[in-house]
Amino acid sequence: MKSSFPPLCSVSKRWSITCNEESAALFSSESYWDGRCMFRALVKGMAFNKGIAISSREERDDADELRMAVKEIICGNGKERRQYEEALVAITVEESLKRYCQRIERPDFWGGESELLVLSKLCHQPIIVYIPEHELHWTCSISGA
Repeated sequence: MKSSFPPLCSVSKRWSITCNEESAALFSSESYWDGRCMFRALVKGMAFNKGIAISSREERDDADELRMAVKEIICGNGKERRQYEEALVAITVEESLKRYCQRIERPDFWGGESELLVLSKLCHQPIIVYIPEHELHWTCSISGA
């Protein structure tokens, strides 16, 4: 099956990702809240950067390929995993690696910081998450000394 995986990265059958150095534009996207939303947003952003349209099925399939690329790196052999130490630390602070590797296989697994760290490094591209202030759900107060 040929992947329609868009722009900055292309996925091979072994889930490895090859990336180029295209510059990315600011992209805002709404996604389904199905556990693939972060992966879908990345796929849609990469398609946008390349100027191509993808179907919802391609979006879903490519989002799952991104998830499996992360799984292969983090849950695969230790030598490759050690190159992603920052993501590994973020994962193991909250749960065991074994549990994480079981959970990431499920399509309803919500990606987050660890997966963004892996994909950013894998693609040699910064991934910036912007959350407008009005969407923040917590408050913080800073007082001077």
